[in-house]
Amino acid sequence: MTDLKNYYNQKHSLYKTNSARERRILELIPESTKTILDIGCGRANLAAILKEKGYVVSGIDISDEALKEASRFLEDSFCFNVEDVIWPEELLDKKYDF
Repeated sequence: MTDLKNYYNQKHSLYKTNSARERRILELIPESTKTILDIGCGRANLAAILKEKGYVVSGIDISDEALKEASRFLEDSFCFNVEDVIWPEELLDKKYDF
């Protein structure tokens, strides 16, 4: 995983926001939603929009460098590869609406 993590740590600043994707995600969020888990959050471009709309957002990304930038928009952040068999216990204890 180290090679993959190093790759994303080097490339995280190149990630661009896709406004069409963000609009579609916003359309899919049910009205009752309060908490959201953003998997692959990167620098938290989407999480920033969600936080502005009043959602509580937690994020997962393999890049600890991206999560440093994202932390101001996230309630919690978890740095690991989502393809790993074992996810952090504290993440598994939480419940998210979306």
